[in-house]
Amino acid sequence: MGSFETHVVVTASDTVEPRDDISKALSVVDRQEIEARNVNTVSDAIREVPGARIEQLGGLGSQTSIRLRGLRSQDTGVLIDGVPFRDLSATQGDATSFVSDLLLTNVDRVEVLRGSGADVYGSNAVGGAVNVILRPGGEPTSGEALVEGGGLGLVRTRGQVGGGLSNGHATYSAGASGLNMARGIDGRDRAWNTSLQARMTARLGGTTVSAFLHGTRAFTALNATPLGIGTPTGSGALVAIPLSRDLLAQYQSGTPVARLDIGSANVIPSADDPDNTRRSNSSLASIELTNHVFDRLAYSVSYHRLSTTRNFENGPLGVGFQPAGMSRADFDGGINTFRAKSDFQLGASQLITGAYQVERERYASASIPVSPAPPSSVGIAEWTQTASIQDRARIFDGSFQLTGGLRAQFFSPRTPRFAPITSAPYQSATFQAPPSAYTGDASAAYVVSATKTKLRAHVGSGYREPSLFERFGTSFGSRGYSIYGDPRLGPERSISVDVGVDQEVPRGRSRLSTSVFTTHLDHVIVFDASGVITRATDPFGRASGYRTIPGGRASGVELSARTEPTPGLILTGSYTLTTESSSDGPVDPSLSFGVSRHQAAVRAISHVGSRLEMAALWTAASSYLAPISDAATFVSRSYRFRGVRRVDVSASYTRPFAARRGVRVFGRLDNITNQVYFESGFRTPGHVAALGVAVEF
Repeated sequence: MGSFETHVVVTASDTVEPRDDISKALSVVDRQEIEARNVNTVSDAIREVPGARIEQLGGLGSQTSIRLRGLRSQDTGVLIDGVPFRDLSATQGDATSFVSDLLLTNVDRVEVLRGSGADVYGSNAVGGAVNVILRPGGEPTSGEALVEGGGLGLVRTRGQVGGGLSNGHATYSAGASGLNMARGIDGRDRAWNTSLQARMTARLGGTTVSAFLHGTRAFTALNATPLGIGTPTGSGALVAIPLSRDLLAQYQSGTPVARLDIGSANVIPSADDPDNTRRSNSSLASIELTNHVFDRLAYSVSYHRLSTTRNFENGPLGVGFQPAGMSRADFDGGINTFRAKSDFQLGASQLITGAYQVERERYASASIPVSPAPPSSVGIAEWTQTASIQDRARIFDGSFQLTGGLRAQFFSPRTPRFAPITSAPYQSATFQAPPSAYTGDASAAYVVSATKTKLRAHVGSGYREPSLFERFGTSFGSRGYSIYGDPRLGPERSISVDVGVDQEVPRGRSRLSTSVFTTHLDHVIVFDASGVITRATDPFGRASGYRTIPGGRASGVELSARTEPTPGLILTGSYTLTTESSSDGPVDPSLSFGVSRHQAAVRAISHVGSRLEMAALWTAASSYLAPISDAATFVSRSYRFRGVRRVDVSASYTRPFAARRGVRVFGRLDNITNQVYFESGFRTPGHVAALGVAVEF
């Protein structure tokens, strides 16, 4: 991924280091590739990264998940300039609720760490981490104004500026973008997104002040959840056969399923739901002060504030089960983090980094259902403390790199607040803080300089902190509280191992990479409605809810290659084989949902002269499993869906007027073969074209 000119990365060890020195599996998608492919979102930018499975449940704004190395979406850490981004109000407390909102507004590159990153980034980085690095800015001042329009009612605008002051003692960059889809897949799937990203750095003597801001506001018209129909046979997974477009139109117009000639169809794809909407807001602000005490010692202190909000509204329109009137649910999450870090250079080839941080996490939700149920709300807060240490060393004249790290996190939840207070749960219960989370990580790399071969190995333990909803989750209706959470839950734990070889072809412009990986989830948290939890024996009176069960294992092989056979032509390819096994037990941990056994991607970027650039991307994946609930019984069952096979092409022509000034005309055509495929039963766009122009200055 990316170009050979990407010299430094930060995601592997939380400090800047040369890319050739890292001892972990890392992919980089740089700005040049992003511009060549003309992609708009972070998820689209990393779609071809080996080991990454991107699932988007519909068009623009639809829920999007990132799975790394066959694991679940909650096992992927998401970072903005190295700061963890999580939605504390989400069911699993991860970033999946906001992945679709991450636009490439002011982005320099996206780094993808494949393999455990829990020793550096803590919770959720079990399978790896996706780090969105903002543009650093710098002299001379430059910028861009862009507008684009296309199919499905798409309009995109973006403005960027970057520069420096005081002979490089201060740098800045900023960008704002808007993305609007007026029609969407079924003509009424409106979605819009407004994004702001800015970054600045100022050097004042021996002190460096850096800060960044990331913010989004988004709206999405939602569709109904896919449903299973017909009479299933056998006990295994069913081959998914969605309703045809004509039959779906009849169903959406009110024709009951029993009156449809469904034939062999067994899935109702995502039907139109005219008054079902989602609004979301997120903001992440960070400021950091770094001081070099002397050549070998530096320290930094930083403060981060993350806020997320999601609002859902649904009314009586649409097919299937709908509320009698307009209902609303609000979810708010936030994290305030204070962090202190110190870097000590021990000799010329060893760096020791120690860090301590304090976090306050909060979760709040409110529900305004249809009468007769009264409004309800819940508020929960938790404090955590984390200490970590990392040691990086280079020996044998730098040919052998070793990295080791330890991390410990301690939790201190507060008593939740419920309204109405009458019969509210957890008020009289006494419970201890969840068990602490301890993780360790070690990696090594040896470079054979004569052949430009790097041998690397990485082993790391990971964890996922149980979300506040998994501990204290409830719902409230006309019959009172339904309790789902268990305050006694401890962190999910895992261990991952991978070994690999990176080979650069001597006297050539080619790179080959191979990784073999395995990740074992020791135990996981699942929602259990099988009857194992009973009101008679559960201390909180639950009939269903969250509990811990044995996990499973995901293993596989990643292959990638990059070559420049001729000047101006760049070819890349990747292939991933993923095999999985789940532990036997009364509850399926669903480790394999959404994961294809085989994935492949091939990309070509061609520069014709200095003005014309063309790109093409082919992606393919084998079939995968997804859970679908039956329309009549509401019992969930596994369906096997066909994997995606699509080709996207793009081109741009730049007419320069002066140094660093010009006009760029660009266009793209996604899914040129107009393949019809479904993501876990949700409809996806066919071929979509777009054309735009950018003024560069």
